[in-house]
Amino acid sequence: AAFWILSTPIFGNVIDEYELKSGGRPIGTFNGVNAIFISPNKQIMTFFFTIILSITGYVGGTDVIQTESAKIGIQIGVGLVPIILFGIGFLLLLFFPLRGEKLAEVKKEIKKIYDRRLDEYNSSELKSRENRNDE
Repeated sequence: AAFWILSTPIFGNVIDEYELKSGGRPIGTFNGVNAIFISPNKQIMTFFFTIILSITGYVGGTDVIQTESAKIGIQIGVGLVPIILFGIGFLLLLFFPLRGEKLAEVKKEIKKIYDRRLDEYNSSELKSRENRNDE
């Protein structure tokens, strides 16, 4: 869950910066590239969780009482591993170039673009209404 919480704003910031540099906003392309990395990562996480459960003696089924080592394996898989990966991700974010003053500048420039677009839209909408009223 932490990935989804943290990645969404970062993803938006990257798209904003791309729009400033290129003038385009190909969100579908970004989502497609993102999916290329996300799908295998989900499968890798499932694979490692399964390995942890196998090593610690987990037995599937609803009528099975798990051993202490299996319970520890579950705790490792749902607690310790995500905490370690979250920590690694946090450390990597410390080197993410789009932050601080640079991020503030991107946000400021994007706001100017969208304010201008909104003004253009409102102006064209007002003209459209005036033309309808004249008829």
